[in-house]
Order: sequence, then structure tokens, then C-alpha cells
Amino acid sequence: MKNIPTYIQKLSSLQDICFDSNQISSLPIEFGKLKNLKKLQGRSNKFTSIPDCIKNLTDLKEISFAQNQLTSIPNWIENLKELNHLWLEYNEIDKLPSTLEKLSNLYDLNLRTNKLDSFPSSINKLKKLRKLNL
Repeated sequence: MKNIPTYIQKLSSLQDICFDSNQISSLPIEFGKLKNLKKLQGRSNKFTSIPDCIKNLTDLKEISFAQNQLTSIPNWIENLKELNHLWLEYNEIDKLPSTLEKLSNLYDLNLRTNKLDSFPSSINKLKKLRKLNL
């Protein structure tokens, strides 16, 4: 599959979506209307950035965009206050945004096999972090 259809927005009760191992490189803006979404899995696709349409899905608890071609984490990640798991391993990320520290409920962060040269000291503000993979 190369695209998520725009009519996805009609699945207003959707809480979990997995579109791993496809050829998807973007999500339709309508995806941002899935306000009940808790778990988003888009591993092994062709994403070069985390889609902006998810920045207002504030009930998200798990995000995986592992094994894509991401080069950064957007600053708006701080909007996702309920996020517990953030899996972005096997990408091309070379820097972490300072806003990552605002994910106060994050307890599993996987960034292994990226291009990080350093790790910000602000990570110590993630008091609930239990699992960190670099």
C-alpha cells in the first residue's frame, strides 16, 4: 500500500492503527481527525518526517515510526503529553529537539541505530522514563 485513504477520518472510534511494512511516505490531513487514536504504528515505510497531521492527536500513547528515513523529531512532539512509548529506531535522526523533555509520561524511548552524536542533558527531566535504547 502506498497511501492511507482520506476517508480514514470516518473511523472516529479507531484507537489502534498499524500500517507497518508498506510504501507509505505521508498521511492525509484527515488522519488528524482520529481523536480517539491511542496507538500508531508505521514501521518500515518511506516516511522522511513524522507527519504534522498527528500533532493534535493528544491522546496518543504509542508511536512507532521505526525503520523509515526520518531525519528529525518535530518540536511539536511536546503536544503529545500522554505519550508513553516513542519508537524511532533505525532512522537517520541526528539531533533531538529540546521539546522532548516535555513528554512527562514517556517511559519507553527507542532511538537506537540513528545518527545521534550527542544526547541532550534535558533528558533528565523525563522522570517516568524506564527504558532508553540508544
